Amino acid sequence: MRLLIFAAFVAWYGTGGAVTGQVPVPNKAEVGGGIINVKDDLSAATADFAARRSTGRVIRWFDFDTNAQLGPLNTPANFGRLAGDKTNPVIDTTVMSSGGGSLRFDVPSQSGANAAGSWYANFSPDLSVQFGENSEFFVQWRQRFNQAMIDTYFPLAEGGAATSIKQSIITTGDQRAKLYASCEAIGNVVTSYGHKRFTQIYNSCSGSGTHAPYAGLVEAVGSPPSDFKIQNATVPDCLYTQNKGTGTVPAPGCFRWIANEWMTFELRTKLGPRNSKTNDFDASEVQLWVAREGGNPVLVIDWRPGILGYFPLAAGPFAENQRFGKIWLLPYMTGKDPAQIHPLAQTWYDELIISRDPVPFPGGKTITVPRASSTVDINQNGLTGLWHDPSSNGQGFALEVYQDWQGSGHGYLQGGWFTFDVAPAGGAEKQRWYTFGGPVTGRSSSASMALYSNTGGNLDSGPITRAEIVGSASISFFSCSSGQLTYVFNDGSGRTGSIPLSRVTPNVTCSTTTARTTDRDFALSGNWYDSSTSGQGFIMEVNPNASVLWFAWYTYAERGELLGANGQRWFTGQGTLPSGARAASATLYETIGGVFDGGFPAPSTSAVGSATLTFLGCANVSLSYAFTAGSNIGKSGTIALERVGTTPAGCSV
Repeated sequence: MRLLIFAAFVAWYGTGGAVTGQVPVPNKAEVGGGIINVKDDLSAATADFAARRSTGRVIRWFDFDTNAQLGPLNTPANFGRLAGDKTNPVIDTTVMSSGGGSLRFDVPSQSGANAAGSWYANFSPDLSVQFGENSEFFVQWRQRFNQAMIDTYFPLAEGGAATSIKQSIITTGDQRAKLYASCEAIGNVVTSYGHKRFTQIYNSCSGSGTHAPYAGLVEAVGSPPSDFKIQNATVPDCLYTQNKGTGTVPAPGCFRWIANEWMTFELRTKLGPRNSKTNDFDASEVQLWVAREGGNPVLVIDWRPGILGYFPLAAGPFAENQRFGKIWLLPYMTGKDPAQIHPLAQTWYDELIISRDPVPFPGGKTITVPRASSTVDINQNGLTGLWHDPSSNGQGFALEVYQDWQGSGHGYLQGGWFTFDVAPAGGAEKQRWYTFGGPVTGRSSSASMALYSNTGGNLDSGPITRAEIVGSASISFFSCSSGQLTYVFNDGSGRTGSIPLSRVTPNVTCSTTTARTTDRDFALSGNWYDSSTSGQGFIMEVNPNASVLWFAWYTYAERGELLGANGQRWFTGQGTLPSGARAASATLYETIGGVFDGGFPAPSTSAVGSATLTFLGCANVSLSYAFTAGSNIGKSGTIALERVGTTPAGCSV
């Protein structure tokens, strides 16, 4: 059900001010600047911009020094301009923050919403760089306003409240077969807060399952809300109730626009996994920093989980896989009265930088990205263990994180997914298991990896089977006990979706700080196999906080070699293992009757045998089993297991 969070703010933002036209219109006269030259210390400023665009992982930059950086007018292109109703964007060689020019927009008297047109650019010339789930990017630009743009109250044509002034829109990148406009399902719009001259952000022209279109990133005060922080990171607060007057000057707590100086704006966008149910990027974050000319950057908007009234950024329809990859610069004013007589209002842009890393502000001033205290570093062994979706009992996931396996800050996650075939439900032949694995990076809570399937094996015997890629998966952790897995199959089944994850057993060593404790019992958890029957094995969790040993056994039917996917089998085992003990008895269970990623019909779980495990060391286990019921009734044996990968820190036997 859609939650119409902050719907009242839609009236302030209008209907998004879409710039959708691609049809050429007559070229209008280009209005001159009429502003004195601003070339103080240009050589130092130019060198400063050259240094900033060379730091980190910069993707693309524009200096707006020549007409070549304008791009074509009203012609589909990788970057270019759309004409305004009165004027077009031009290169101004008399006003610039550095170099030889800047991008200028002119809003003359008696002009409408799209008076000055717009300029756009994809993040990369070949469309190869775009940002979807589990990614992060930064956009920085410098912007200048003349006094008329600051002081003029622009009323709506139909009367009532005044219009807002857009600054930039970061939205869907073009595809080779499709061009995207400025008002799309995904997108963050940087704009003035109505007629007040300070910056606010709203999200999406279509909304999602969690919020309405044009929803402002505003923090609620109190529950139920008694007020809203329009810029929620400023001190003192920048409040809705303080900005209700008719003038353009904002309340003292708001970081306002300043006329006739080059201000710097930097927007960070961090995207979590794509949620197929709500069409959001879960756990997404947005931050905006602003600096006056020569000043230090100030964090003015900090939007992330934990904020009162938080909602994630819209992701658009799951099947479309829209990704951020295009920026629009424009002073669009939704509903502006074309009959109003007012002075020439102007704004300039310069020094646009798009990067994967934070971009230093002019003068080498740096920003600090806020990190929530609850942020979970995925590169930690403490996330190892059993996870499931509580609404789909009878199926789930077993994970192991190999912390720092590939060097400090670079680990690896290996997981098993124990589920069923698609409907209709059936017996053991409808069991399905998949594995997934990929690198994980410190300071991140998410990772993407390949999704694999193995077939053609037999229970506890050869042949060795090989994993085949059948899709991709991404996993994100919101805390030490919650997360989400998103999957896309490319095996022809068309299966896509997102699964909420909850830890089944109590947390042992996972931490939301930099502390990395170890536990000698929990360190026995992880992936185990018999190298002579590679392609099947066990994922175990030894949990001293619950005195439990749990494992998932992914294997095959007795004669599964000839049955393809129908030959897959998986069993679970559970027993008591007190802290310090190194041997345990466990009951074997078989679960049947479920359907892939679904809670109905509910599967049934039955005891089908027993097992005994003895940990001979941190890298060796002896496991004996005997099936007394189920699809492998009568089978028994002993398996010499060895650990897959490195032994976690702290393990001892």
